[in-house]
Amino acid sequence: MASAHKRGNSMVKSRINGTWVAEEREIKEGVVHFFHSLLSESKEWRPNCSELSVGVLGGEDAAMLEVLFSEEERGGAEDLRDFRPISLVDSLYKLLAKVLTNGLKKIVGKVVSRSQNAFMEGRQILDASLIANETIDSMQKGDGGGILCKFDIKKA
Repeated sequence: MASAHKRGNSMVKSRINGTWVAEEREIKEGVVHFFHSLLSESKEWRPNCSELSVGVLGGEDAAMLEVLFSEEERGGAEDLRDFRPISLVDSLYKLLAKVLTNGLKKIVGKVVSRSQNAFMEGRQILDASLIANETIDSMQKGDGGGILCKFDIKKA
């Protein structure tokens, strides 16, 4: 079993720049070169992020997240007979998720940028794709020029 696992994880040959290489030294050099070129950046152009404003929580907001759970909301159940065993299966998960969600709802708007499409009330994660499609469609139909930028997030 262990030898089969090792065989499945070993690299006997690899295609590097369109040619098959079987020598271990050449495979190592090819792997190093590939990831070095993938993860290195050119010095020609680099975006300037110094103008970005990043939201920071104040002391009061941070303290609000650390407040102990309170017993304010009780719900309609008054007796243990009001609960059924199946309803308690995921109760701890549901309770923690609800508490965290309610706490984060109050401060997420201060931390997440307005240009962000996810994690904001009233917005959906697919809104950005829809806007991009509509922008491309508008540019193709229109007479005016325009510039579209596509960022490579494969390295992220």
